[in-house]
Amino acid sequence: MRLNPVSRVMANAYDAAVSPHLWPSALEAVTSHIGAVGAAYIIFNKQSRHVDWACFTGPSVEMKGDYVRHYAALDPYSPVLTAAPRGS
Repeated sequence: MRLNPVSRVMANAYDAAVSPHLWPSALEAVTSHIGAVGAAYIIFNKQSRHVDWACFTGPSVEMKGDYVRHYAALDPYSPVLTAAPRGS
C-alpha cells in the first residue's frame, strides 16, 4: 500500500519518536512536504529551563550548537513553553 504524503510524513515522525537517530530524515520529510528550507525539533526542559535535545535540518544544521549554548536562553518562545500546562 502506498502512503499519501501526509501519512508518509507522520510515519517518519512516529518512527523517529522511538529511534531518535531518524529525526533528521523525519524533519527532511516535513520540509519537503511543506516546501520549507529547514526545520528543527527541540526538547526544552521546563524544570531546568534548558534544551535537553535538539535536531536541526537544512541550512541551520551548523547553528545547532550555537542555538543550544546561547540563543535558546534568548528564544522569545521559551516563556510561552514554560508557562504552558504540562502536556499542552
